[in-house]
Amino acid sequence: MGDVMLNELFSNLATLASLEYQERYVIGGTEQEHVAIDDLIDDFLASVDWMNTQIMSESDRNALNDFAQFLDKNRDGALAAKSFAEVKPLMRNSQIWMDIRLRASEAMSLLDLDWHHIPVEELDEHIWDYGVQQRIALRD
Repeated sequence: MGDVMLNELFSNLATLASLEYQERYVIGGTEQEHVAIDDLIDDFLASVDWMNTQIMSESDRNALNDFAQFLDKNRDGALAAKSFAEVKPLMRNSQIWMDIRLRASEAMSLLDLDWHHIPVEELDEHIWDYGVQQRIALRD
């Protein structure tokens, strides 16, 4: 169970860091492949709640909790779009989403996770297959 949940945690973090993912699945998602903007945030926050019950290094937990607190504090601004038409400019151009992507990317760096080489269509499911498990095991 732990490996699956860690995969979910890091996948959720990577989807918040990736504009390419957001453009493909939130802004330009099809009916079959669409991610709601609030799901990006809620899924990460739920996985951080799980993470706090697990044995992780204090620095890893702090990095993720700091980002989660920022995200929670800025949730209303991040979800300010009142219609689908407002989602595109909000996610692409607003300072809040630029900060979300930057902070998510910084959290990934603090965890020594390089997600940039992972194909965008794999970010939300198969991040574990790209060496995340090995890097986490080395940190323990």
